[in-house]
Amino acid sequence: MAANASVTPTPSTGAAAPSVSPTSGGSSGGSVKLSALSKKSAGAKEFVPSWNKGPAPAGAAAATATATATSVPVKSPPPPPQSTSAGAIAASSAVVVDPNAPAYAMDIECVAIGMGHNDRAVAQIAVVDSNERVVLNCYVKPEQKITSYLSALTNLSPEKLAQGVSLTDAVAAVRRVLPSNAVLVGQNILKDISWIGLVEGKDFSAMQDLGGLWRVWNAKYQNFSQFSLGHECKCLLGYGQPEPHDAVSDSIVSMRLYLLHKKLSAGPASGLAAAQQSLMAVQPEPSFASRNPTLDGVCMGYKKTCKCGQPFLF
Repeated sequence: MAANASVTPTPSTGAAAPSVSPTSGGSSGGSVKLSALSKKSAGAKEFVPSWNKGPAPAGAAAATATATATSVPVKSPPPPPQSTSAGAIAASSAVVVDPNAPAYAMDIECVAIGMGHNDRAVAQIAVVDSNERVVLNCYVKPEQKITSYLSALTNLSPEKLAQGVSLTDAVAAVRRVLPSNAVLVGQNILKDISWIGLVEGKDFSAMQDLGGLWRVWNAKYQNFSQFSLGHECKCLLGYGQPEPHDAVSDSIVSMRLYLLHKKLSAGPASGLAAAQQSLMAVQPEPSFASRNPTLDGVCMGYKKTCKCGQPFLF
Protein backbone atom coordinates (compact mmCIF):
# COMPACT_ATOMS: atom_id res chain seq x y z
CA MET A 1 0.00 0.00 0.00
CA ALA A 2 1.06 3.59 -0.46
CA ALA A 3 1.95 5.63 2.57
CA ASN A 4 -1.42 7.34 2.67
CA ALA A 5 -3.15 3.98 2.49
CA SER A 6 -1.96 2.92 5.91
CA VAL A 7 -4.31 0.84 8.00
CA THR A 8 -5.71 2.53 11.09
CA PRO A 9 -8.61 1.59 13.40
CA THR A 10 -11.89 3.42 12.96
CA PRO A 11 -13.99 4.49 15.96
CA SER A 12 -17.23 3.12 14.51
CA THR A 13 -16.24 -0.52 14.34
CA GLY A 14 -12.90 -0.88 16.06
CA ALA A 15 -11.66 -2.74 12.99
CA ALA A 16 -8.73 -1.71 10.86
CA ALA A 17 -9.45 0.37 7.79
CA PRO A 18 -7.33 2.21 5.27
CA SER A 19 -7.27 5.93 5.97
CA VAL A 20 -6.57 6.66 2.34
CA SER A 21 -7.90 10.19 2.52
CA PRO A 22 -8.40 11.72 5.96
CA THR A 23 -11.64 13.52 6.75
CA SER A 24 -9.70 16.61 7.73
CA GLY A 25 -9.02 17.50 4.14
CA GLY A 26 -6.59 15.16 2.45
CA SER A 27 -2.83 14.87 2.40
CA SER A 28 -0.09 15.28 -0.12
CA GLY A 29 0.29 12.88 -2.98
CA GLY A 30 -3.04 13.53 -4.69
CA SER A 31 -5.50 12.73 -1.92
CA VAL A 32 -8.92 14.27 -2.31
CA LYS A 33 -9.41 17.51 -0.42
CA LEU A 34 -12.86 17.40 1.09
CA SER A 35 -15.02 20.43 0.49
CA ALA A 36 -17.47 22.00 2.90
CA LEU A 37 -19.93 19.42 1.62
CA SER A 38 -18.08 16.68 3.51
CA LYS A 39 -16.99 18.56 6.61
CA LYS A 40 -19.99 18.07 8.84
CA SER A 41 -19.01 18.80 12.42
CA ALA A 42 -20.73 17.43 15.47
CA GLY A 43 -22.43 20.78 16.08
CA ALA A 44 -23.42 21.49 12.51
CA LYS A 45 -26.96 22.66 11.92
CA GLU A 46 -29.27 20.36 10.02
CA PHE A 47 -29.84 21.53 6.46
CA VAL A 48 -33.34 22.28 5.22
CA PRO A 49 -34.39 21.27 1.69
CA SER A 50 -34.91 24.14 -0.75
CA TRP A 51 -38.45 23.03 -1.54
CA ASN A 52 -39.20 23.68 2.13
CA LYS A 53 -38.03 27.28 1.67
CA GLY A 54 -34.78 26.77 3.55
CA PRO A 55 -31.18 27.66 2.66
CA ALA A 56 -28.76 25.34 0.90
CA PRO A 57 -25.89 23.99 3.01
CA ALA A 58 -23.22 26.62 3.64
CA GLY A 59 -20.34 26.29 1.23
CA ALA A 60 -22.12 23.78 -0.98
CA ALA A 61 -21.07 23.79 -4.60
CA ALA A 62 -23.37 25.66 -6.93
CA ALA A 63 -22.38 23.76 -10.03
CA THR A 64 -24.95 22.96 -12.65
CA ALA A 65 -26.74 19.73 -11.84
CA THR A 66 -26.33 16.87 -14.23
CA ALA A 67 -29.72 15.27 -14.17
CA THR A 68 -31.86 12.96 -16.18
CA ALA A 69 -35.35 11.66 -15.62
CA THR A 70 -36.58 8.52 -17.27
CA SER A 71 -39.94 6.85 -17.11
CA VAL A 72 -39.14 3.36 -15.89
CA PRO A 73 -41.74 0.66 -16.51
CA VAL A 74 -42.40 -1.60 -13.55
CA LYS A 75 -43.04 -5.27 -14.34
CA SER A 76 -45.46 -5.79 -11.47
CA PRO A 77 -46.50 -2.34 -10.26
CA PRO A 78 -48.81 -1.76 -7.34
CA PRO A 79 -52.30 -0.47 -8.14
CA PRO A 80 -51.71 2.96 -9.69
CA PRO A 81 -52.89 6.08 -7.88
CA GLN A 82 -56.21 7.42 -9.12
CA SER A 83 -55.15 11.06 -9.05
CA THR A 84 -52.15 13.35 -8.73
CA SER A 85 -53.13 14.55 -5.28
CA ALA A 86 -50.56 14.81 -2.51
CA GLY A 87 -51.43 11.34 -1.28
CA ALA A 88 -51.15 9.85 -4.74
CA ILE A 89 -47.78 11.46 -5.40
CA ALA A 90 -46.50 10.11 -2.11
CA ALA A 91 -47.35 6.55 -3.11
CA SER A 92 -44.15 4.55 -3.66
CA SER A 93 -42.65 1.26 -2.62
CA ALA A 94 -39.51 0.81 -0.55
CA VAL A 95 -37.68 -2.11 0.97
CA VAL A 96 -38.47 -2.47 4.66
CA VAL A 97 -35.27 -2.38 6.69
CA ASP A 98 -34.42 -2.40 10.37
CA PRO A 99 -34.81 1.27 11.41
CA ASN A 100 -32.02 0.82 13.94
CA ALA A 101 -29.53 -0.67 11.46
CA PRO A 102 -26.60 1.65 10.69
CA ALA A 103 -26.70 3.25 7.24
CA TYR A 104 -23.64 3.70 5.04
CA ALA A 105 -23.58 5.43 1.67
CA MET A 106 -21.18 4.05 -0.92
CA ASP A 107 -20.11 5.29 -4.32
CA ILE A 108 -17.63 3.98 -6.87
CA GLU A 109 -15.89 5.79 -9.72
CA CYS A 110 -14.39 3.87 -12.63
CA VAL A 111 -11.85 4.35 -15.39
CA ALA A 112 -12.26 3.04 -18.93
CA ILE A 113 -10.31 -0.05 -19.95
CA GLY A 114 -11.79 -0.24 -23.45
CA MET A 115 -13.95 1.72 -25.85
CA GLY A 116 -17.38 0.32 -24.89
CA HIS A 117 -19.63 1.61 -22.12
CA ASN A 118 -19.20 -1.61 -20.12
CA ASP A 119 -15.40 -1.52 -20.34
CA ARG A 120 -14.76 -0.14 -16.88
CA ALA A 121 -12.57 -0.89 -13.88
CA VAL A 122 -13.02 0.28 -10.29
CA ALA A 123 -10.70 3.18 -9.47
CA GLN A 124 -12.16 4.86 -6.36
CA ILE A 125 -14.36 3.60 -3.53
CA ALA A 126 -15.84 5.85 -0.86
CA VAL A 127 -17.95 4.92 2.14
CA VAL A 128 -19.66 7.49 4.37
CA ASP A 129 -21.60 6.89 7.57
CA SER A 130 -24.85 8.53 8.65
CA ASN A 131 -22.94 11.40 10.30
CA GLU A 132 -21.27 12.14 6.96
CA ARG A 133 -17.96 10.88 8.30
CA VAL A 134 -15.78 9.48 5.53
CA VAL A 135 -14.85 6.04 6.85
CA LEU A 136 -13.14 5.01 3.62
CA ASN A 137 -11.80 6.81 0.57
CA CYS A 138 -9.65 4.43 -1.39
CA TYR A 139 -8.04 4.75 -4.81
CA VAL A 140 -7.64 1.53 -6.74
CA LYS A 141 -4.95 0.77 -9.29
CA PRO A 142 -6.52 -1.44 -12.00
CA GLU A 143 -4.59 -4.43 -13.31
CA GLN A 144 -5.85 -3.75 -16.84
CA LYS A 145 -4.43 -1.09 -19.16
CA ILE A 146 -6.33 2.16 -18.74
CA THR A 147 -7.85 3.56 -21.93
CA SER A 148 -9.12 6.77 -20.31
CA TYR A 149 -9.40 8.19 -16.81
CA LEU A 150 -12.67 9.86 -17.89
CA SER A 151 -11.43 12.79 -15.83
CA ALA A 152 -14.14 15.22 -16.94
CA LEU A 153 -16.66 12.92 -15.26
CA THR A 154 -14.73 11.13 -12.50
CA ASN A 155 -12.05 13.65 -11.49
CA LEU A 156 -9.59 10.74 -11.56
CA SER A 157 -6.02 11.14 -12.78
CA PRO A 158 -2.77 9.16 -13.13
CA GLU A 159 -1.44 10.94 -10.04
CA LYS A 160 -4.35 9.82 -7.88
CA LEU A 161 -4.27 6.23 -9.05
CA ALA A 162 -0.49 6.05 -8.64
CA GLN A 163 -1.13 5.89 -4.90
CA GLY A 164 -3.84 3.27 -5.33
CA VAL A 165 -4.06 -0.20 -3.87
CA SER A 166 -5.16 -3.44 -5.51
CA LEU A 167 -8.86 -4.12 -5.91
CA THR A 168 -8.49 -7.09 -3.57
CA ASP A 169 -7.08 -4.86 -0.82
CA ALA A 170 -9.70 -2.20 -1.45
CA VAL A 171 -12.61 -4.66 -1.18
CA ALA A 172 -11.11 -6.11 1.99
CA ALA A 173 -11.03 -2.58 3.41
CA VAL A 174 -14.70 -2.06 2.55
CA ARG A 175 -15.59 -5.28 4.34
CA ARG A 176 -13.65 -4.15 7.42
CA VAL A 177 -15.45 -0.83 7.76
CA LEU A 178 -18.95 -2.23 7.16
CA PRO A 179 -20.73 -3.99 10.02
CA SER A 180 -22.69 -7.04 8.93
CA ASN A 181 -26.00 -5.29 9.70
CA ALA A 182 -25.17 -2.24 7.57
CA VAL A 183 -27.77 -0.81 5.21
CA LEU A 184 -25.99 0.26 2.02
CA VAL A 185 -27.34 3.42 0.40
CA GLY A 186 -26.69 4.92 -3.02
CA GLN A 187 -27.92 5.83 -6.48
CA ASN A 188 -28.19 2.54 -8.37
CA ILE A 189 -26.43 0.97 -5.40
CA LEU A 190 -26.80 -2.55 -6.81
CA LYS A 191 -24.36 -1.64 -9.57
CA ASP A 192 -21.74 -0.48 -7.07
CA ILE A 193 -22.26 -3.58 -4.94
CA SER A 194 -21.85 -5.77 -8.02
CA TRP A 195 -18.63 -4.00 -9.02
CA ILE A 196 -16.86 -5.15 -5.86
CA GLY A 197 -18.68 -8.41 -5.17
CA LEU A 198 -20.27 -7.68 -1.81
CA VAL A 199 -22.80 -10.27 -0.63
CA GLU A 200 -26.14 -9.30 0.90
CA GLY A 201 -26.73 -11.07 4.20
CA LYS A 202 -23.00 -11.49 4.73
CA ASP A 203 -21.21 -8.21 4.07
CA PHE A 204 -24.32 -6.06 4.69
CA SER A 205 -27.94 -6.62 5.63
CA ALA A 206 -29.91 -4.61 3.07
CA MET A 207 -29.63 -1.98 0.35
CA GLN A 208 -31.60 1.17 -0.36
CA ASP A 209 -31.52 2.54 -3.90
CA LEU A 210 -32.22 6.25 -4.05
CA GLY A 211 -33.67 5.97 -7.52
CA GLY A 212 -36.32 3.63 -6.14
CA LEU A 213 -36.92 5.58 -2.94
CA TRP A 214 -37.46 8.87 -4.77
CA ARG A 215 -39.37 7.55 -7.78
CA VAL A 216 -42.73 9.20 -8.43
CA TRP A 217 -45.85 7.84 -10.07
CA ASN A 218 -46.34 9.59 -13.40
CA ALA A 219 -50.06 9.67 -14.14
CA LYS A 220 -49.49 10.87 -17.71
CA TYR A 221 -47.46 7.81 -18.71
CA GLN A 222 -48.95 5.42 -16.14
CA ASN A 223 -45.60 4.35 -14.76
CA PHE A 224 -42.92 5.54 -12.37
CA SER A 225 -40.47 8.32 -13.18
CA GLN A 226 -36.98 7.95 -11.75
CA PHE A 227 -34.41 10.69 -11.42
CA SER A 228 -30.67 11.08 -11.39
CA LEU A 229 -28.67 11.87 -8.27
CA GLY A 230 -28.02 15.34 -9.67
CA HIS A 231 -31.73 16.07 -10.11
CA GLU A 232 -32.54 14.76 -6.63
CA CYS A 233 -29.74 16.87 -5.18
CA LYS A 234 -30.90 20.03 -6.97
CA CYS A 235 -34.60 19.68 -6.17
CA LEU A 236 -34.44 18.24 -2.66
CA LEU A 237 -31.20 19.61 -1.17
CA GLY A 238 -31.15 22.91 -2.98
CA TYR A 239 -27.79 22.83 -4.76
CA GLY A 240 -26.30 21.30 -7.88
CA GLN A 241 -24.22 18.14 -7.86
CA PRO A 242 -20.65 19.21 -8.68
CA GLU A 243 -18.83 18.15 -11.85
CA PRO A 244 -16.59 16.33 -12.20
CA HIS A 245 -17.95 13.76 -9.79
CA ASP A 246 -16.09 12.37 -6.82
CA ALA A 247 -16.97 9.24 -4.89
CA VAL A 248 -16.75 11.05 -1.54
CA SER A 249 -19.03 13.98 -2.37
CA ASP A 250 -21.51 11.71 -4.16
CA SER A 251 -21.65 9.44 -1.09
CA ILE A 252 -22.40 12.42 1.15
CA VAL A 253 -25.16 13.61 -1.16
CA SER A 254 -26.58 10.07 -1.17
CA MET A 255 -26.62 9.93 2.62
CA ARG A 256 -28.37 13.28 2.88
CA LEU A 257 -31.03 12.18 0.42
CA TYR A 258 -31.54 8.88 2.23
CA LEU A 259 -31.89 10.50 5.65
CA LEU A 260 -34.28 13.08 4.22
CA HIS A 261 -36.48 10.33 2.78
CA LYS A 262 -36.36 8.43 6.06
CA LYS A 263 -37.36 11.54 8.01
CA LEU A 264 -40.22 12.47 5.68
CA SER A 265 -41.49 8.89 5.56
CA ALA A 266 -41.84 8.93 9.35
CA GLY A 267 -43.94 12.11 9.25
CA PRO A 268 -47.18 13.19 7.60
CA ALA A 269 -47.67 11.91 4.04
CA SER A 270 -47.94 15.49 2.82
CA GLY A 271 -44.26 16.10 3.58
CA LEU A 272 -43.00 13.29 1.35
CA ALA A 273 -45.60 14.21 -1.28
CA ALA A 274 -44.33 17.80 -1.41
CA ALA A 275 -40.77 16.60 -1.88
CA GLN A 276 -41.79 14.22 -4.65
CA GLN A 277 -43.83 16.93 -6.32
CA SER A 278 -40.71 19.11 -6.43
CA LEU A 279 -38.92 16.40 -8.41
CA MET A 280 -41.70 16.38 -11.00
CA ALA A 281 -42.03 20.17 -11.15
CA VAL A 282 -38.45 20.87 -12.29
CA GLN A 283 -37.30 20.01 -15.80
CA PRO A 284 -34.25 17.73 -15.57
CA GLU A 285 -31.08 19.03 -17.18
CA PRO A 286 -29.29 16.96 -19.83
CA SER A 287 -27.13 14.19 -18.40
CA PHE A 288 -23.37 14.07 -18.81
CA ALA A 289 -23.72 11.12 -21.19
CA SER A 290 -26.27 12.92 -23.37
CA ARG A 291 -23.96 15.93 -23.58
CA ASN A 292 -20.92 13.72 -24.08
CA PRO A 293 -21.94 10.52 -25.89
CA THR A 294 -18.22 9.72 -26.13
CA LEU A 295 -15.35 10.91 -23.96
CA ASP A 296 -11.78 10.41 -25.15
CA GLY A 297 -13.33 8.16 -27.79
CA VAL A 298 -14.98 5.97 -25.13
CA CYS A 299 -18.72 5.29 -25.32
CA MET A 300 -20.50 6.78 -22.30
CA GLY A 301 -23.60 4.62 -22.63
CA TYR A 302 -26.18 7.12 -23.81
CA LYS A 303 -28.86 4.80 -25.19
CA LYS A 304 -30.11 7.11 -27.92
CA THR A 305 -26.72 7.45 -29.59
CA CYS A 306 -24.76 4.40 -28.37
CA LYS A 307 -22.89 2.70 -31.20
CA CYS A 308 -20.49 0.46 -29.29
CA GLY A 309 -22.89 -2.48 -29.44
CA GLN A 310 -22.49 -3.51 -25.79
CA PRO A 311 -25.63 -4.39 -23.77
CA PHE A 312 -27.07 -2.16 -21.08
CA LEU A 313 -26.71 -4.17 -17.89
CA PHE A 314 -28.14 -1.74 -15.33
